[in-house]
Amino acid sequence: ADPVYVQDNIIEFGEKAISYVASGARIERNMLVGNGYTGDRPYYSFHSTSQADNLINNTLLYEGSTGSHLSFSHSNHAIRNLFVGTGFLSKWHDNAVFHAFTNSQTDLVITGNWMLGPSKVKSIRLDTAKSTTEPGTHTTMRNNVFLGHEPLTVKGDEHVFEHNTGDKCTVVEAWASLADQNAATWSRYNAVGSYGMRGSTTGSGPGFASINACSDLAVCNAENSSLPLWLSSQFAGSSKQIANGDICSVVNKCF
Repeated sequence: ADPVYVQDNIIEFGEKAISYVASGARIERNMLVGNGYTGDRPYYSFHSTSQADNLINNTLLYEGSTGSHLSFSHSNHAIRNLFVGTGFLSKWHDNAVFHAFTNSQTDLVITGNWMLGPSKVKSIRLDTAKSTTEPGTHTTMRNNVFLGHEPLTVKGDEHVFEHNTGDKCTVVEAWASLADQNAATWSRYNAVGSYGMRGSTTGSGPGFASINACSDLAVCNAENSSLPLWLSSQFAGSSKQIANGDICSVVNKCF
């Protein structure tokens, strides 16, 4: 398919989503506000049946679609986008701001995005089908902010999840036909209040997880189950001590 360029538009109160088939599409500097509230809500604001999308510097505010971008194939990049209130006033949907199927996780890059609620869908969903026997791999999620969504969900393996700030995530070890997911996933330098796991065989998150901040350091720091010395020493001699891996004792509130 040929490249598609959707750039510098303001799209407001439309009935449906933007659908396209392309290779190397550039979706840049657009503002979408209040689209997709007529009839059945669209699944995505950008319904891409494409590979190598470039979704850069877009703003989506209170879209009716229950998701924002579908990664249908490999090598998609989503950089410095703002999403507020995805699927606003909708019921719960098993969808996400960024939804990637198994094969489309390859070389997917999601970086520098702000995903803010209120929303009843996930911020990022790296997906697998129940019958999948080979995991999706090689997605990079870096420098994102996600607040007010269902838990960001990481299925697959060999991903990079680092320098993100959010309220809820789930890193999956076992689900359906795949029992050893994320064994080679790197999770580092994240600050996530509720860092969850699914199907864990160890009581902590799978893969290499270290130097993360969460409400239970034994879960989000499988490599050391505590803060490293260079970080914990910053609290030495102060009234804000971290005891038994409880980082909630040093912040005003944990969620």
